[in-house]
Amino acid sequence: MLKLVKKSIERNKFMKELHTTREKNAERRARNEGPLVFNKRLFAAQGSVVITLEARKVMVRNAVSLDRDLTPSELLSMRPVVDGLKLIHNGLKYVKDAISHVVTYESYEQDVYVTKQPHEDLLSCYYILSGSVEVTYDKPSRNSMQVHESNIIYAHGVGEFLGMVSSEGPTRDLAPPATMYTTEPCEFLRIDRQKFHQKIKSLAKLHKEEKEHYLNNVSVLRTLPKVEKEKLMSVLVKQEYPAGKLILRQGEPVHHLFLLVKGRSSGVK
Repeated sequence: MLKLVKKSIERNKFMKELHTTREKNAERRARNEGPLVFNKRLFAAQGSVVITLEARKVMVRNAVSLDRDLTPSELLSMRPVVDGLKLIHNGLKYVKDAISHVVTYESYEQDVYVTKQPHEDLLSCYYILSGSVEVTYDKPSRNSMQVHESNIIYAHGVGEFLGMVSSEGPTRDLAPPATMYTTEPCEFLRIDRQKFHQKIKSLAKLHKEEKEHYLNNVSVLRTLPKVEKEKLMSVLVKQEYPAGKLILRQGEPVHHLFLLVKGRSSGVK
């Protein structure tokens, strides 16, 4: 009990000091001076996010309702957005589809707190498109992976994830911030944490059914014994590659077997 009281006192003291720091930083910015908070940027995305007019329309509709299913054309229009979030999807099509269903666009003015949605217990996953934020993290949670210390101010900027979600389940998510404060005008992509995991669960089931159908009816591997197919199920994944992508290079070690499901490929010796 004494330990909990001590931690609570430390937390309250830290938050008071943080509020004072916010005010001082606002004054420094008014004098065109930078804030005194810096840290190494972590979890920056590989690639870039491109938001087309069609993608923006889809995200506006997502903001109204995350429970609807996107049409094939809507999923296609979301690809320029989703492809840049490679640290989440790792090239897996069903994860890209899940993100497309639950991502929205948000913008905030300088010096405001980004708060949870009414239905949320924790902040969702945010990807910073522009601007910068200062965040704090709470005590470690058993429900997610803690990679930051509590009671420390962290600065994050363009291309970084906050509370990154994982397709492997909520326990593999990176713990989201306890507080999130904009130090300049900001634009974000917001991935609803709860809806993402719900969508992943349903799409993963569909993905499994597609793999079973492929192995049993379409693939050159359909003549394999059942026990061998079951072994393949755990390592078989469906991935998309853009036109012009080099998949294999002669003379280099090959660790995967590729089966062409859709499209065309060419080989050059």
